[in-house]
Amino acid sequence: KASVTQRKQALIIMKQLMEKQGPASLSADTELIRTNDPEGNAETIRVPGLMLGGRLIKLNADPNVPIPVVDEMMALTGYHSSIMLRTSDAGDFVRVATSVTQGGRRQIGFVLPARQGDGSPNPFARSVIAGKTALGRTYVEDFVFISTALPLRDQDNHIIGCYGVGIRQDLMENLRQVFM
Repeated sequence: KASVTQRKQALIIMKQLMEKQGPASLSADTELIRTNDPEGNAETIRVPGLMLGGRLIKLNADPNVPIPVVDEMMALTGYHSSIMLRTSDAGDFVRVATSVTQGGRRQIGFVLPARQGDGSPNPFARSVIAGKTALGRTYVEDFVFISTALPLRDQDNHIIGCYGVGIRQDLMENLRQVFM
């Protein structure tokens, strides 16, 4: 398991980077994003623009075009991070900014559903909607990430999304073996 201390420290850094940008809000303007969920379903949906400190964070799949916060997080810590927007009252989320890449593209559009494939509540999404820190595993290519996220709130304290970090589980286990 990824170190609890490392997860907490990484999330503190991410929170500081988010706060440095300024208050979060949603733009009236919307953008189309191609989504995919854990069940393999794909669709194109409209999402509002994410504003941080009054600046629009545009949807961007090009890893050569910098994205505030997520690229800073990677540069500072070496940990991947993502920002997701809430897309339904039920608590579905879609990744709109990330340092995670696959096939030369940022992996935006991943859906974190409120309900799992079997219809049961998704514990990660449920924690975020409840205003709590969420912890879970995510999978990118052949790697398992231990992911931790916090609710993203607007100035009216509404949960409009979440942001968090993912630490590759195999790297955490390698570090533990070196220091034990």
